[in-house]
Amino acid sequence: MNISMRMKRTVAAVATLAAVGAGTAVNAVNADAAGTRPLLKVPFTCQQEWRGQTWQGHNPDRAIDFNQGSGDFDLGKAVKASAGGRVSAAGNVGSGYGNRIIIDHGNGWSTLYAHLNSINVSVGQNVADTTTIGTVGKSGGQATSHLHYEQRADGSPVSIKFGTSTWVSYYTTDYFTRTNC
Repeated sequence: MNISMRMKRTVAAVATLAAVGAGTAVNAVNADAAGTRPLLKVPFTCQQEWRGQTWQGHNPDRAIDFNQGSGDFDLGKAVKASAGGRVSAAGNVGSGYGNRIIIDHGNGWSTLYAHLNSINVSVGQNVADTTTIGTVGKSGGQATSHLHYEQRADGSPVSIKFGTSTWVSYYTTDYFTRTNC
């Protein structure tokens, strides 16, 4: 790793810690130190609206939980890959994530999908952004169905961004729809 890349990562990490320590939302923390961020889409069927919730104390902090309706209304609904890539992990990891999938999008970027009811892909499989990779569930000991979702740079969760400009606001609830399908 060259010195400028190391410095860029250090500056980004310090800025993130300072913003989180100050209790502010870290909407614009850009983790491009891993390489160019891919254009990632909302992980659901085109034009469906999903409620996304984040909160302090969520583990990891830079994750979002997606629901549609209440209770188990969304149980079994299709989960799509956010972008094309190769499946690097797929299976049940027990309590916590339960059934989870990780897709490697290249340049150090990946997405994680957890608490799935079913997994429709296998490790090593190439997927497109239109691929149904699994279905919403409540595996891992969850009380109600939802999709736990993370975007990762070099294996670490980062602030979530959909498309070219839609950053997830943290410690709030927002609504998201996959567009440009």
